Amino acid sequence: MGAPAPARTAGLERLKDMFALSALSLDFPVICLLSMSAILCLPRQFHIAVVEATDPDHIRRARWTFPAYCALTAAVVVPITWAGLALLPSGAAPDLYVIDLPLLSGHTGIATLVFIGGFSAATAMVIVETLALATMVSNDILAPLILRSSAMTREHDIGRQLLIVRRLSIMAIVAAAYAYYRTVDSGETLAAIGLIAFAAAAQFAPAVVVPSSAQNAALRRLVPAWWRGTVLALHAVPALDAWRREHEGIP
Repeated sequence: MGAPAPARTAGLERLKDMFALSALSLDFPVICLLSMSAILCLPRQFHIAVVEATDPDHIRRARWTFPAYCALTAAVVVPITWAGLALLPSGAAPDLYVIDLPLLSGHTGIATLVFIGGFSAATAMVIVETLALATMVSNDILAPLILRSSAMTREHDIGRQLLIVRRLSIMAIVAAAYAYYRTVDSGETLAAIGLIAFAAAAQFAPAVVVPSSAQNAALRRLVPAWWRGTVLALHAVPALDAWRREHEGIP
């Protein structure tokens, strides 16, 4: 890292302080648990891991490629964090370290490539997420209603109806996402916003684990649990956000 020795030492000390056992609170195991649940429970993750896995060989390859990908990503995060703590101001956003560091060194080309890579990854995530959610909404919620309607099944082409429903679902999901974006404070970090999604998706974890050992009666109890969890989340998230702002002195 092309930084003065004192800066490197100070950054390393700050990095050590962040990972010291005394600095870890109850948040750490909770976030780890939510992150593990999100690996399978987020719609895009479930879509890729289950819906698109049409060949058993896909699972065998994913057993080593996915952990290797996660390990490689984690290994890259550590030196970037060290460099950011050593070179960037204390108020710099950690989400932007990977762009701020090359800009600080005058390497605008590298910063541009990083931005394009992040933009393409975010675009792919949005596309896969939207298609996964639209497929779930159209296949599991709206399609049964259409099939139960004798008038619609008798007078119209079902395939065309489902196609229209899926397109409308995509438009509604994108509109809802944009509305959420407009309501979120621009100062929120990407990690904070993602953690809310992780907490919401974690409600589906029992439905992924329980079916392997439960009877249908136990599965039917999951639906009321989902509704209770949704109501609790809608009530708790704004309250927790208000408490966090007051605790951190954010207006």
